[in-house]
Amino acid sequence: MDISTKTQPFSDLQSELDLQRFALKCSGNFIWVCDLASGAINTFGDTERFFNDIITNNQVSLDHWVANIHEDDRAETNDKYRQLIKGEISHYNHSYRLKHKDGTWIWFNTSAGVYERHPGGKVKTLVGYNSIIHRKNHLEDEANEHISQLSFAMLSTKSSLFDFDITKQTIKQLTFEQTAQGISTVIREIALAEGLPTVHPNENQANLDFFNSFSDGTGELKEAMWRSNYRNDEYRWQKAQGRVVSFDDNGKPLRAVGIRQDVHNEHMIELHANQAQERDSQALADTFHGVWEWNIKTGYFYVPDNIVSGLLNDASKWQPHISFWSELFHPEDKQRASVTISNQIKNGGDLLQTDYRIKSRG
Repeated sequence: MDISTKTQPFSDLQSELDLQRFALKCSGNFIWVCDLASGAINTFGDTERFFNDIITNNQVSLDHWVANIHEDDRAETNDKYRQLIKGEISHYNHSYRLKHKDGTWIWFNTSAGVYERHPGGKVKTLVGYNSIIHRKNHLEDEANEHISQLSFAMLSTKSSLFDFDITKQTIKQLTFEQTAQGISTVIREIALAEGLPTVHPNENQANLDFFNSFSDGTGELKEAMWRSNYRNDEYRWQKAQGRVVSFDDNGKPLRAVGIRQDVHNEHMIELHANQAQERDSQALADTFHGVWEWNIKTGYFYVPDNIVSGLLNDASKWQPHISFWSELFHPEDKQRASVTISNQIKNGGDLLQTDYRIKSRG
Protein backbone atom coordinates (compact mmCIF):
# COMPACT_ATOMS: atom_id res chain seq x y z
CA MET A 1 0.00 0.00 0.00
CA ASP A 2 1.25 3.48 -0.87
CA ILE A 3 1.44 5.28 2.47
CA SER A 4 2.37 8.63 0.96
CA THR A 5 -1.31 9.52 0.67
CA LYS A 6 -1.95 8.53 4.28
CA THR A 7 0.76 10.69 5.91
CA GLN A 8 1.47 14.37 6.04
CA PRO A 9 4.78 15.92 5.02
CA PHE A 10 7.26 16.58 7.83
CA SER A 11 6.81 20.34 7.66
CA ASP A 12 3.07 20.00 8.20
CA LEU A 13 3.47 17.92 11.37
CA GLN A 14 5.80 20.21 13.26
CA SER A 15 8.36 22.81 12.52
CA GLU A 16 11.91 21.53 12.49
CA LEU A 17 12.89 24.01 15.18
CA ASP A 18 10.14 22.82 17.54
CA LEU A 19 11.21 19.22 17.03
CA GLN A 20 14.77 20.16 17.86
CA ARG A 21 13.61 21.92 21.01
CA PHE A 22 11.62 18.85 22.04
CA ALA A 23 14.57 16.54 21.40
CA LEU A 24 16.83 18.75 23.50
CA LYS A 25 14.34 18.79 26.37
CA CYS A 26 14.17 14.99 26.29
CA SER A 27 17.95 14.68 26.46
CA GLY A 28 18.46 17.36 29.12
CA ASN A 29 20.91 19.15 26.82
CA PHE A 30 20.59 22.66 25.41
CA ILE A 31 21.97 25.13 22.88
CA TRP A 32 22.74 28.71 23.81
CA VAL A 33 23.53 31.95 21.99
CA CYS A 34 25.32 34.70 23.93
CA ASP A 35 25.32 38.35 22.86
CA LEU A 36 28.39 39.76 24.58
CA ALA A 37 27.33 43.40 24.30
CA SER A 38 24.06 42.94 26.20
CA GLY A 39 25.05 39.89 28.22
CA ALA A 40 21.83 38.16 27.15
CA ILE A 41 21.90 34.41 26.56
CA ASN A 42 19.12 32.82 24.52
CA THR A 43 18.65 29.10 25.17
CA PHE A 44 17.07 26.24 23.29
CA GLY A 45 16.34 23.09 25.25
CA ASP A 46 15.93 22.01 28.85
CA THR A 47 17.18 25.06 30.76
CA GLU A 48 14.25 25.70 33.11
CA ARG A 49 15.55 23.25 35.69
CA PHE A 50 18.83 25.19 35.91
CA PHE A 51 17.55 28.76 35.55
CA ASN A 52 13.87 28.34 36.48
CA ASP A 53 13.73 31.43 38.71
CA ILE A 54 15.73 33.75 36.48
CA ILE A 55 14.87 32.74 32.92
CA THR A 56 12.30 34.61 30.85
CA ASN A 57 11.24 33.56 27.36
CA ASN A 58 14.21 31.18 27.17
CA GLN A 59 16.60 34.03 27.96
CA VAL A 60 18.95 34.41 30.92
CA SER A 61 21.60 36.99 31.71
CA LEU A 62 25.29 36.16 31.55
CA ASP A 63 25.74 37.23 35.20
CA HIS A 64 23.03 34.83 36.36
CA TRP A 65 24.51 32.04 34.26
CA VAL A 66 27.95 32.53 35.80
CA ALA A 67 26.41 32.66 39.28
CA ASN A 68 24.95 29.18 38.69
CA ILE A 69 28.38 27.68 37.93
CA HIS A 70 29.97 25.76 40.81
CA GLU A 71 32.45 27.98 42.63
CA ASP A 72 35.22 25.39 42.24
CA ASP A 73 34.75 25.47 38.45
CA ARG A 74 33.94 29.15 37.94
CA ALA A 75 37.44 30.64 37.63
CA GLU A 76 38.69 28.06 35.13
CA THR A 77 35.45 28.28 33.12
CA ASN A 78 35.68 32.07 32.90
CA ASP A 79 39.33 31.82 31.88
CA LYS A 80 38.45 29.43 29.05
CA TYR A 81 35.84 31.85 27.72
CA ARG A 82 38.35 34.71 27.98
CA GLN A 83 40.83 32.71 25.88
CA LEU A 84 38.12 32.05 23.28
CA ILE A 85 37.09 35.71 23.05
CA LYS A 86 40.71 36.88 22.80
CA GLY A 87 41.43 34.37 20.06
CA GLU A 88 43.93 32.40 22.12
CA ILE A 89 41.93 29.26 21.37
CA SER A 90 39.76 28.61 18.32
CA HIS A 91 37.27 26.32 20.02
CA TYR A 92 35.99 26.03 23.58
CA ASN A 93 35.57 22.54 25.03
CA HIS A 94 35.31 22.43 28.81
CA SER A 95 33.42 20.65 31.59
CA TYR A 96 31.89 22.29 34.66
CA ARG A 97 28.98 21.95 37.07
CA LEU A 98 25.70 23.87 36.88
CA LYS A 99 23.31 24.18 39.79
CA HIS A 100 20.05 22.25 39.45
CA LYS A 101 16.88 23.78 40.85
CA ASP A 102 16.82 21.11 43.59
CA GLY A 103 20.22 22.34 44.82
CA THR A 104 22.36 19.55 43.36
CA TRP A 105 25.20 20.07 40.90
CA ILE A 106 25.14 18.52 37.44
CA TRP A 107 28.22 18.05 35.27
CA PHE A 108 28.03 19.47 31.74
CA ASN A 109 30.45 19.51 28.86
CA THR A 110 30.29 22.72 26.83
CA SER A 111 31.44 23.03 23.23
CA ALA A 112 31.40 26.60 21.94
CA GLY A 113 32.85 28.91 19.33
CA VAL A 114 32.72 32.44 17.96
CA TYR A 115 29.65 32.72 15.75
CA GLU A 116 29.69 36.41 14.79
CA ARG A 117 32.13 39.32 14.92
CA HIS A 118 31.81 43.08 14.59
CA PRO A 119 33.30 44.72 11.49
CA GLY A 120 36.48 45.50 13.43
CA GLY A 121 36.91 41.86 14.40
CA LYS A 122 35.67 42.12 17.97
CA VAL A 123 33.61 39.12 19.05
CA LYS A 124 29.89 39.79 18.96
CA THR A 125 28.18 36.43 19.49
CA LEU A 126 29.13 33.07 20.98
CA VAL A 127 27.20 29.88 20.31
CA GLY A 128 27.54 26.73 22.38
CA TYR A 129 26.11 23.33 23.17
CA ASN A 130 25.81 21.97 26.70
CA SER A 131 25.55 18.19 27.08
CA ILE A 132 25.04 16.33 30.35
CA ILE A 133 28.02 14.18 31.35
CA HIS A 134 27.07 13.82 35.01
CA ARG A 135 26.70 10.04 34.88
CA LYS A 136 30.00 9.70 33.04
CA ASN A 137 31.83 11.89 35.54
CA HIS A 138 30.24 10.03 38.45
CA LEU A 139 31.46 6.72 37.04
CA GLU A 140 34.89 8.22 36.47
CA ASP A 141 34.98 9.42 40.09
CA GLU A 142 34.05 5.93 41.27
CA ALA A 143 36.69 4.40 39.02
CA ASN A 144 39.32 6.84 40.28
CA GLU A 145 38.37 6.00 43.88
CA HIS A 146 38.72 2.29 43.16
CA ILE A 147 42.08 2.91 41.49
CA SER A 148 43.19 4.93 44.51
CA GLN A 149 42.18 2.14 46.88
CA LEU A 150 43.91 -0.47 44.70
CA SER A 151 47.07 1.63 44.51
CA PHE A 152 47.14 2.00 48.30
CA ALA A 153 46.65 -1.75 48.76
CA MET A 154 49.40 -2.56 46.26
CA LEU A 155 51.80 -0.09 47.86
CA SER A 156 51.05 -1.28 51.40
CA THR A 157 51.60 -4.94 50.51
CA LYS A 158 54.68 -4.22 48.34
CA SER A 159 52.94 -5.79 45.36
CA SER A 160 53.45 -5.09 41.67
CA LEU A 161 51.87 -6.05 38.36
CA PHE A 162 53.55 -7.41 35.25
CA ASP A 163 52.67 -7.58 31.56
CA PHE A 164 54.82 -10.09 29.66
CA ASP A 165 55.12 -9.86 25.87
CA ILE A 166 55.87 -13.49 25.02
CA THR A 167 56.85 -12.73 21.43
CA LYS A 168 59.24 -9.88 22.25
CA GLN A 169 60.30 -11.50 25.54
CA THR A 170 59.94 -8.21 27.39
CA ILE A 171 58.40 -7.57 30.81
CA LYS A 172 56.56 -4.39 31.73
CA GLN A 173 56.46 -3.92 35.49
CA LEU A 174 53.87 -1.65 37.06
CA THR A 175 54.98 -0.62 40.54
CA PHE A 176 53.46 1.77 43.07
CA GLU A 177 55.49 4.44 44.85
CA GLN A 178 54.68 7.10 47.43
CA THR A 179 55.40 10.67 46.32
CA ALA A 180 54.65 14.11 47.73
CA GLN A 181 51.61 14.27 45.44
CA GLY A 182 50.30 10.87 46.52
CA ILE A 183 50.70 7.36 45.16
CA SER A 184 52.11 7.22 41.65
CA THR A 185 52.57 4.32 39.27
CA VAL A 186 55.89 3.61 37.59
CA ILE A 187 56.23 1.43 34.50
CA ARG A 188 59.56 -0.20 33.71
CA GLU A 189 60.27 -2.39 30.69
CA ILE A 190 62.92 -5.09 31.01
CA ALA A 191 64.15 -7.73 28.57
CA LEU A 192 63.72 -11.21 30.02
CA ALA A 193 67.17 -12.22 28.77
CA GLU A 194 68.76 -9.50 30.89
CA GLY A 195 67.08 -10.83 34.01
CA LEU A 196 65.47 -8.85 36.79
CA PRO A 197 68.27 -7.09 38.69
CA THR A 198 66.43 -7.26 42.00
CA VAL A 199 66.04 -11.07 42.00
CA HIS A 200 68.33 -13.06 44.31
CA PRO A 201 71.09 -14.82 42.29
CA ASN A 202 70.00 -18.20 43.62
CA GLU A 203 66.47 -17.67 42.27
CA ASN A 204 67.32 -16.29 38.82
CA GLN A 205 66.50 -19.62 37.22
CA ALA A 206 63.16 -19.86 39.03
CA ASN A 207 62.34 -16.40 37.72
CA LEU A 208 63.25 -17.35 34.13
CA ASP A 209 61.39 -20.66 34.33
CA PHE A 210 58.26 -18.86 35.50
CA PHE A 211 58.12 -16.52 32.51
CA ASN A 212 59.20 -19.21 30.04
CA SER A 213 56.36 -21.44 31.27
CA PHE A 214 53.82 -19.15 29.59
CA SER A 215 55.07 -20.34 26.20
CA ASP A 216 53.33 -23.71 26.66
CA GLY A 217 50.09 -22.02 25.62
CA THR A 218 47.85 -23.78 28.13
CA GLY A 219 46.40 -20.62 29.63
CA GLU A 220 46.60 -22.17 33.10
CA LEU A 221 47.55 -20.20 36.20
CA LYS A 222 51.31 -20.24 36.76
CA GLU A 223 52.94 -19.73 40.15
CA ALA A 224 56.50 -19.34 41.38
CA MET A 225 58.47 -17.88 44.29
CA TRP A 226 61.79 -16.10 44.50
CA ARG A 227 63.59 -13.59 46.67
CA SER A 228 63.87 -9.96 45.64
CA ASN A 229 65.38 -6.86 47.21
CA TYR A 230 63.13 -4.43 45.33
CA ARG A 231 62.42 -1.44 47.62
CA ASN A 232 64.18 -3.30 50.46
CA ASP A 233 67.65 -3.45 51.95
CA GLU A 234 67.26 -7.20 52.33
CA TYR A 235 66.02 -9.99 50.10
CA ARG A 236 62.41 -10.92 50.76
CA TRP A 237 60.34 -13.75 49.34
CA GLN A 238 57.85 -12.88 46.63
CA LYS A 239 55.14 -14.99 45.04
CA ALA A 240 54.30 -14.47 41.38
CA GLN A 241 51.06 -15.58 39.75
CA GLY A 242 49.89 -15.07 36.19
CA ARG A 243 48.30 -16.55 33.10
CA VAL A 244 48.19 -16.08 29.33
CA VAL A 245 45.46 -13.63 28.31
CA SER A 246 45.83 -13.40 24.52
CA PHE A 247 46.61 -15.80 21.67
CA ASP A 248 47.06 -15.45 17.92
CA ASP A 249 44.75 -17.11 15.37
CA ASN A 250 46.80 -20.32 15.60
CA GLY A 251 46.55 -20.52 19.37
CA LYS A 252 50.09 -19.31 20.00
CA PRO A 253 50.35 -17.39 23.29
CA LEU A 254 51.14 -13.70 22.87
CA ARG A 255 50.75 -12.01 26.23
CA ALA A 256 50.61 -12.93 29.91
CA VAL A 257 49.73 -10.75 32.87
CA GLY A 258 49.96 -11.28 36.60
CA ILE A 259 50.90 -10.04 40.04
CA ARG A 260 53.87 -10.31 42.36
CA GLN A 261 53.20 -10.14 46.09
CA ASP A 262 55.44 -9.92 49.12
CA VAL A 263 54.90 -13.16 51.09
CA HIS A 264 58.13 -13.07 53.06
CA ASN A 265 56.64 -13.20 56.56
CA GLU A 266 54.14 -15.94 55.72
CA HIS A 267 56.78 -18.00 53.89
CA MET A 268 59.31 -17.73 56.71
CA ILE A 269 56.69 -18.83 59.27
CA GLU A 270 55.83 -21.83 57.10
CA LEU A 271 59.51 -22.59 56.51
CA HIS A 272 60.33 -22.49 60.23
CA ALA A 273 57.28 -24.64 61.01
CA ASN A 274 58.36 -27.25 58.46
CA GLN A 275 61.89 -27.26 59.83
CA ALA A 276 60.58 -27.68 63.37
CA GLN A 277 58.37 -30.55 62.25
CA GLU A 278 61.31 -32.24 60.54
CA ARG A 279 63.42 -31.88 63.68
CA ASP A 280 60.63 -33.27 65.84
CA SER A 281 60.14 -36.22 63.50
CA GLN A 282 63.85 -36.96 63.46
CA ALA A 283 64.04 -36.71 67.25
CA LEU A 284 61.12 -39.12 67.66
CA ALA A 285 62.68 -41.56 65.21
CA ASP A 286 66.09 -41.47 66.90
CA THR A 287 64.65 -42.01 70.38
CA PHE A 288 62.07 -44.67 69.44
CA HIS A 289 59.19 -42.31 70.22
CA GLY A 290 56.07 -41.86 68.17
CA VAL A 291 52.43 -40.80 68.10
CA TRP A 292 49.85 -43.56 67.85
CA GLU A 293 46.16 -43.63 66.92
CA TRP A 294 43.61 -46.21 68.09
CA ASN A 295 40.02 -46.47 66.85
CA ILE A 296 38.32 -48.25 69.75
CA LYS A 297 35.27 -49.28 67.70
CA THR A 298 37.11 -50.84 64.75
CA GLY A 299 40.31 -51.84 66.51
CA TYR A 300 42.41 -49.95 63.96
CA PHE A 301 45.78 -49.08 65.51
CA TYR A 302 48.38 -46.83 63.87
CA VAL A 303 51.98 -46.18 64.83
CA PRO A 304 54.61 -44.37 62.72
CA ASP A 305 57.08 -46.21 60.53
CA ASN A 306 60.03 -45.68 62.86
CA ILE A 307 58.18 -47.63 65.60
CA VAL A 308 57.24 -50.45 63.21
CA SER A 309 60.81 -50.79 61.91
CA GLY A 310 62.10 -50.77 65.49
CA LEU A 311 59.75 -53.57 66.55
CA LEU A 312 59.86 -55.86 63.52
CA ASN A 313 62.70 -57.14 61.39
CA ASP A 314 60.23 -57.39 58.52
CA ALA A 315 57.97 -54.33 58.49
CA SER A 316 55.64 -56.02 56.01
CA LYS A 317 54.43 -58.28 58.83
CA TRP A 318 52.93 -55.33 60.66
CA GLN A 319 49.15 -55.46 61.08
CA PRO A 320 47.47 -52.18 62.03
CA HIS A 321 45.16 -53.62 64.69
CA ILE A 322 45.10 -53.40 68.47
CA SER A 323 45.13 -57.19 68.80
CA PHE A 324 48.43 -57.38 66.90
CA TRP A 325 49.87 -54.61 69.02
CA SER A 326 48.82 -56.23 72.31
CA GLU A 327 50.49 -59.51 71.29
CA LEU A 328 53.79 -57.66 71.49
CA PHE A 329 53.27 -56.88 75.21
CA HIS A 330 55.50 -58.60 77.76
CA PRO A 331 53.49 -61.51 79.28
CA GLU A 332 53.87 -60.08 82.77
CA ASP A 333 52.50 -56.67 81.70
CA LYS A 334 49.75 -57.68 79.27
CA GLN A 335 46.95 -58.34 81.77
CA ARG A 336 47.70 -55.30 83.92
CA ALA A 337 48.00 -52.90 81.00
CA SER A 338 44.81 -54.17 79.35
CA VAL A 339 42.77 -53.85 82.57
CA THR A 340 44.14 -50.37 83.29
CA ILE A 341 43.28 -49.05 79.83
CA SER A 342 39.83 -50.72 79.85
CA ASN A 343 38.94 -49.10 83.18
CA GLN A 344 40.08 -45.70 81.98
CA ILE A 345 37.88 -46.03 78.89
CA LYS A 346 34.85 -47.14 80.94
CA ASN A 347 35.27 -44.22 83.33
CA GLY A 348 35.17 -41.79 80.40
CA GLY A 349 38.57 -40.35 81.04
CA ASP A 350 40.19 -38.09 78.46
CA LEU A 351 43.65 -39.44 79.24
CA LEU A 352 44.79 -43.05 78.73
CA GLN A 353 47.96 -43.72 80.63
CA THR A 354 49.88 -46.88 81.58
CA ASP A 355 53.30 -48.45 81.12
CA TYR A 356 54.36 -51.83 79.81
CA ARG A 357 57.22 -53.60 78.13
CA ILE A 358 57.02 -54.49 74.47
CA LYS A 359 58.89 -57.00 72.36
CA SER A 360 61.12 -55.64 69.61
CA ARG A 361 62.83 -57.12 66.54
CA GLY A 362 60.52 -60.08 66.47
